[in-house]
Amino acid sequence: MPLKPGGEPPQALAAARDLAWTGQHAQAIECCGHALAARQITPAQRMDLLDLRAESLIAEGRFADAAHDAAAMLSLARAHKQSALEVRALNRHALVLMRRGQIKPALDVATRAVALARKARNGALLAHSLLCLGEAQFRATQNNAAIASGKNAARLFEAAGDTLGVGRAHWVVAFAHSRLAQGAPSRAAAQRAAELARETGDEQGLANALNVLSFGCTDIAERIAVLQQGAQACERSGYAYGRALVKSNLSLAFAELGLYRHACRLGEELMVQSERAGARQALAFQMSSLIGWKSALGEAQSARARWTEYDALVTALDEPATRNLRWLDGSALALAEGDSATAVKGLRAALRELGQAKSGHELRTLVALAKALLVAGDAAAALRISQRAARLHRAQDFARAGLGQSQDIWWWHSRALAANGRPEESWTALQRAHTLLLDAVRNVRDEGLRRSYLNKVEVNRDIVRAWLRESARRKLPDAQRLEHLAIQSGLGEPFKRLVDTGMRLNELRSAQELQDFLIDEVTELSGAERVLLLLETPGEVQIAGALLPAGEDARALLHAITP
Repeated sequence: MPLKPGGEPPQALAAARDLAWTGQHAQAIECCGHALAARQITPAQRMDLLDLRAESLIAEGRFADAAHDAAAMLSLARAHKQSALEVRALNRHALVLMRRGQIKPALDVATRAVALARKARNGALLAHSLLCLGEAQFRATQNNAAIASGKNAARLFEAAGDTLGVGRAHWVVAFAHSRLAQGAPSRAAAQRAAELARETGDEQGLANALNVLSFGCTDIAERIAVLQQGAQACERSGYAYGRALVKSNLSLAFAELGLYRHACRLGEELMVQSERAGARQALAFQMSSLIGWKSALGEAQSARARWTEYDALVTALDEPATRNLRWLDGSALALAEGDSATAVKGLRAALRELGQAKSGHELRTLVALAKALLVAGDAAAALRISQRAARLHRAQDFARAGLGQSQDIWWWHSRALAANGRPEESWTALQRAHTLLLDAVRNVRDEGLRRSYLNKVEVNRDIVRAWLRESARRKLPDAQRLEHLAIQSGLGEPFKRLVDTGMRLNELRSAQELQDFLIDEVTELSGAERVLLLLETPGEVQIAGALLPAGEDARALLHAITP
C-alpha cells in the first residue's frame, strides 16, 4: 500500500517498486511523492525514488513531468559529486529525451553516461548505460553501433546474473537488426527477448519484444496475433506509452489489409495522444502514416492540407528516421497529384541522403523511385532501379519489406521489365509478386479482410488482374490460377469481430461518427469494393457516406443502382 507522509523511504521504495511492477503506476507515483517529502532521506534514496517515479510517469505518458524528475536527478548527482548517481541521472534523462522525440540530444547524453560508467569501472551501471545508448543509437539510425551496444550490455547483464537485463538487451539488438532489414537475426533476438521476459515476469519487456517480433511477420494474421499479445502485455504492465506503440503497429496492419479508413481513425487518435504527451517523433510518424493513407484513399487534397505542419515538425526534430520518411511521403503525394517529375527528384535526393547506409528505407525508396520513373516514362532508368531493389530483396532472402511492400518490389520490377520488352523475365517477376502477395494472407481466415486486401490495395489489385490475364494466356490450371479464391475461410471469424463492433458502437457520440463507423464495419465484414450508406427521406434518397475506388463518384453509382 502507498505510504503516508512521514513513512520510511526504504519501505516506500519497496512498495512503489511492487506497485510499478504490477502496472499500478498512479499509485507508485503517489507513493514516491510521499516518500520524497520525508525529512530523513539520503541522496541515494532520493535518487532511487526520483528514478522510479520518472519511469512510472513515462509509463503514464506524462513525459513533461518525467523530465522534471530527470532534471532533479541531475541536480542531485552534481550537488553530491557522485559519479554513480550522475550515470543513473544521465540514463534517465536520455530515456525521457527519447520518449519526447529528441533523439540527437538523447544520443549525446547516453554517450556521456557510458563514458562515465566506464571511468567508474562499474559493470552494472555500464550494462544499463549501454542498454540506454543502444536504444538511442537505433532511434538515430546508427544500427550497427546499436547492435554492438546491445550485445555488450547482454554480456555484462549475463555476467551479473541479471536475466531481465539480458532480455531487454536482446530487444535492442532485435530492433536494430530490423532497422537494417535483417529479418532472421532480428527475429531470433526478439524471440529470445520474449522468452526471457516471460521467464522473469517482465511484462514491459515482453510487450517490447513482441512489438519487434511483429515487424518480420510475413503472415498478416500472425502479425496481428503477435501485436494483440503485445497489447495484453502492455495492459498488464500499465504502460500507456507501450499501448500507443502497439496500437500504431496495429493501424499499419489494417492499412496493409487495405482498410485505410480504419487505419486513419486509429491514427487520428494516436496523434492526439502523442501531442498530449509531448512525444513529437511519434507524432511525426503518425502524421507520415496518415498522409500516406489519405493519398491511398485518393484524398490527395486532404493529405496536402497536413503537409505544412508535418514538414515543420520533421524539420524541428532534425533526425534521420523522420527525414527519410518525409522524402518518401512528399514524393508519394506528388505522384498522387500527377507530378511525377517532382516525385523522381525527391526520391533521388532521398537515395543520396541515405548514402551507404543499409536500412529498410533504402529498399522502400528504390521501389518508390522505380514506380515514379515508370509513371514519368523513363523505362530504362526504372529497370536499373528495380533491378537494384530486386537484388537487395533477394539478398535478404525475400524477407518482409517495410510496411508490407514485398510484393511491390517484384510488381514494379515486372512492370519495368515489360516496359523494356522483356516479357519472360517480367512473367518470372510477376510470379514472385503473386507468391509474396498470397503468403501474407494464407492464414487470414476472415473472408472480408482477405477480400479487402486483394481489392483495396492498388498494387495488390493490379497484381491479381495481371496474374489472371497472364496465367490464362499461359494456360495454367485453374487450381493455380485461382489460388487466391481457394484460401480456407473460418465462418466464425466475422462473428468474433461483431462482438467488438457492438462494444465500439456504444462509444459513438454523433451521427457522423455512426455513419462512418457503419461504412467501415460493412466494408470489413464483407470485403466489398464499393459501399454506399443511403438515408431514405421523404421524396428522395440521400447519400450519407461512401467508400469507393479512387476516381469514382458516389452519385454516379447511386444513379446506376437506383433501378
